[in-house]
Amino acid sequence: MPTFSYPATYAAEAARNLRALAGAGQLTEAGAHAIIADLRDATAAMRLVLDRLAAAHTIPGHPAALEAGDELHQVGTALDEARGRLAGAARAADEMTRIDPAGAPAAGGATRGRGWGL
Repeated sequence: MPTFSYPATYAAEAARNLRALAGAGQLTEAGAHAIIADLRDATAAMRLVLDRLAAAHTIPGHPAALEAGDELHQVGTALDEARGRLAGAARAADEMTRIDPAGAPAAGGATRGRGWGL
């Protein structure tokens, strides 16, 4: 696991990249699965960072630090739900790439219930 010397710099870079993605204009179906999957993975990474920040703010006898830690845990819980929703969106986007607009399976693709393990 890499050791980061400048976590604030990495956080600023991640925020900048997300703002760039948000301002990229209209996102199309092409590549949507990869973007959704990357955002899903980013929520998992954000959860880990928030857990570490929450642990750093768990200072017994310091109410403001405990409140900050609690709020960070609450955000982490919301990210868990977001990650689950993004996982569902990634599955649906993947399925869209396997079915042509007429509803027939794309070449080499599978339909729901056949080859999906569902």
